[in-house]
Amino acid sequence: MSGRARRIAAALTATTLVALPLSGSLGEPAASAQQTAPPALVVTLTGLTPIAPQPGQNVVVSGTVRNLTATPVNDPAVQLSIGGPVGSRSQFDDFADDPTASLSLNGFESLGSATPLGSDRLGAGATAGFQITVPATTLTSLLPAGGPWQVRELGIVAIGFNAAKLSESGTLRTFLPWAPRSVPGGGTPIQLAWVWPLVDRPHRGVGNAWLDDALAPELSGQGRLEGLVHAGDAAEHPVAPPPTGRHHRHHRAAAPAVPVAWAIDPMLVQDATLMSKGYTVRAANGHTTTGKGRAAATAWLSQLNSALAGADVVPLPYGDPDQVAAVRGGLASEVGVATAAGRDQLSKELPDSHLLDLAWPVNGFADSRTLATMFSTGSTSVLLSSDALPIVGGQPSETPSARTPEQTGDGELNTIVFDSGISSIVDQGATNHTQSALDLQRFLAETLMIEAEAPSQERSVVVAPVRRWQPTASYASALLNDTANVPWLAPASLPGVLLSPPYTRVDRGALDYPSSAKHAELRQSYLQQVRVLRSQLVGFGTVLTSDAAAAANYDAALQRLLSSAYRTDTAARNTALTTFRGDLDSEMSQVKIATPKGSFVTLTSHNGKVPITVSNGLDTPVRVIVQVDRNQRLGVANAGRTSVIAIPANTQVSVPLRATAKTSGVFPMQVRLLTPNLHRYGASVQLYVRSTAYGTITLVITAAATIALLIAVAIRLTRRALNAKRAARATA
Repeated sequence: MSGRARRIAAALTATTLVALPLSGSLGEPAASAQQTAPPALVVTLTGLTPIAPQPGQNVVVSGTVRNLTATPVNDPAVQLSIGGPVGSRSQFDDFADDPTASLSLNGFESLGSATPLGSDRLGAGATAGFQITVPATTLTSLLPAGGPWQVRELGIVAIGFNAAKLSESGTLRTFLPWAPRSVPGGGTPIQLAWVWPLVDRPHRGVGNAWLDDALAPELSGQGRLEGLVHAGDAAEHPVAPPPTGRHHRHHRAAAPAVPVAWAIDPMLVQDATLMSKGYTVRAANGHTTTGKGRAAATAWLSQLNSALAGADVVPLPYGDPDQVAAVRGGLASEVGVATAAGRDQLSKELPDSHLLDLAWPVNGFADSRTLATMFSTGSTSVLLSSDALPIVGGQPSETPSARTPEQTGDGELNTIVFDSGISSIVDQGATNHTQSALDLQRFLAETLMIEAEAPSQERSVVVAPVRRWQPTASYASALLNDTANVPWLAPASLPGVLLSPPYTRVDRGALDYPSSAKHAELRQSYLQQVRVLRSQLVGFGTVLTSDAAAAANYDAALQRLLSSAYRTDTAARNTALTTFRGDLDSEMSQVKIATPKGSFVTLTSHNGKVPITVSNGLDTPVRVIVQVDRNQRLGVANAGRTSVIAIPANTQVSVPLRATAKTSGVFPMQVRLLTPNLHRYGASVQLYVRSTAYGTITLVITAAATIALLIAVAIRLTRRALNAKRAARATA
């Protein structure tokens, strides 16, 4: 052994001994210190092949080592070690939840000698790759070729020396699945079904008014949505590799097909369709630019239609609303409309696909009211998280199968639970792309762990990534391909799981809606604003007489305001809400009282007509009612309300209101519009009525005064005449 090899071996032994606190031998404080101290060297896994090692094969582990210290590390090397079999999923999680924690000495055995990195020196901040090959003889001597299928803990330790010849180290913990195909009976493979989400966030305001162009790159050749469609299509329709060998005579069969259930938001398909016809994007300053995604949308739609021919589709409600929050916020009817509209739209856009009668609430959580709403909208099946139906009595020795019945107030929903643990692993690999290989290995190992819990039981597992999953194309493809290429998994369809018998060996408790799910919902203060807009929109819809498309555009935009994407995207949510409110106010204000505010109308007699001008600036006819608020000094026929008035498009009409003045003078008159079903529409306008007519009392008083005056004049004239006669007699 060379001097470098001896130093590496000694350092690795010392590193392993330092890791003993994890096994508890040095007490809890030391363990905490060991866990919180940052490693000097960071080990990353980039691959482990074959994915299902068999006796007689070599295991090749590849990865990288990065030096996080401020000084170079000399003689860097890596060592692979294998631990004992994992006994339960809880033990599995304890080992996997902190992949950079140290290895316990107990139960671990080295797989061959240390492997030096390619260079004798790893600079500060530098990264170097490695590849460890474990010979078949070493592997089969440690793993039982004829024993049960199992999962073994696997550790990679990196070591080196600083300038003071002190060792620097780092650790990575992962798993090695061991499932020899030669074992008689082997075990019953787990039936694994995939839910493949194609969901995005809203990008439009009302109609074809685009607020941003962020969907275009998602649909392009390197985009998230394009990658998901490509990976799902390739898994469902595998193509045989080209023949090899001399004269291409050796043909290889195509890989087994992996069915996926495509969970699709109809809004996404509608958006792509609109983009394929050309579109413009409205900037914050009001200017518009031509959208850049027309070609990408056209190609994506073509790929989608090809991929989904005959495929199973979970039709999400239009806009993927936050269903529980909406139901709680008094918007259950909007959820029902979105559900029906979404299903109808997908049946038209994807006529060759098979729409499943399955509801999937956000994150797999729903309360009983929401389940009842789903039931009332026609759903008879629901997909929930396994955390929503917790297992009674704590963690069982085996993971139950996916199908279970669930009662609602209206009847029984055929319920499928997706495995929250496996789904979280899948999500994690998409969130942190540098650890995707590690999470892929964990996915394979944990599914084998589930099979090993009860090898003879037929069980199904459903995996449902989060709605707006963002895996790399290679990670998404690897997950699906690996499902078909390991002996402990058998690809299954979601309809097949729906038809499987309920699993009764493990009991699940009552429906649970955890506080974490409630805290993640759209806020009720926001939903209150949506309710106000809905009330305005209902009034606007009743005013329109023939333009159903305009009303439908606003209805769809309102449904998009309930999107679950707005749970975390506050800026986009506020922009969408403000834009909708502004567009609706602007549209509704085209129908208004056109008589200028503060105008004077003069009545010259007891009865007269008050002309009110109503304007319709829309390109469609409308129907309204003119209403005058009650006034003690002015009487208006028919309780101040006209019959329904039809106003043609882009027209002003004068509506005469017959009024009766009860007194003279100037007094205000409040005029407003009503919808045909008598709801207020728009703002009221205050006018002024000037009455010069005399009332009855006034006339009586005037007449009496006139008579009194005439009598007084007559008396005075009589007296004057009598006085004149007396004067004449006196003179005579």
